[in-house]
Amino acid sequence: MRGRGVTIVVHADGDLNTRQYRLPLWAFTAGKWTALVLGLMVVLFFAFAGPITRAAGRVPGLDREVARLREENSRVQQLAAALNRAEQNYQQLRAMLGVKAPVTRGGGGAGGGGGGPGPRPLAAGRWRALGVGGGARGAPAGGVRGAGA
Repeated sequence: MRGRGVTIVVHADGDLNTRQYRLPLWAFTAGKWTALVLGLMVVLFFAFAGPITRAAGRVPGLDREVARLREENSRVQQLAAALNRAEQNYQQLRAMLGVKAPVTRGGGGAGGGGGGPGPRPLAAGRWRALGVGGGARGAPAGGVRGAGA
């Protein structure tokens, strides 16, 4: 009697002849485990390569978005500087004409001193627009400096 083995029978459709292949049991077991390990490696490859490939595909779009946001931030900085210059010129004109700034009391309204973000007073009756910084949230803005600040 021969050793234990596995017989694979191949029968082609429409053909009366069959082919038989006999493999030793150890060869069949080794092939089964090899196929299992290779299949697992393929699955793991796609499981780990998929997110990496997707992230790499997003990089050009994110670079364009960062460039657009930097350009927009630059424009905001220019507008803040222009606003500070206009406010400084307005305060100089008021000073030359001898007009005092209106006194505002806390309570809502424009420039009402609500304590939240918004224009900050420079001196008595003078205001300065906040700088727009690109730092982390809560970090001091490294933006435009107004007159007297």
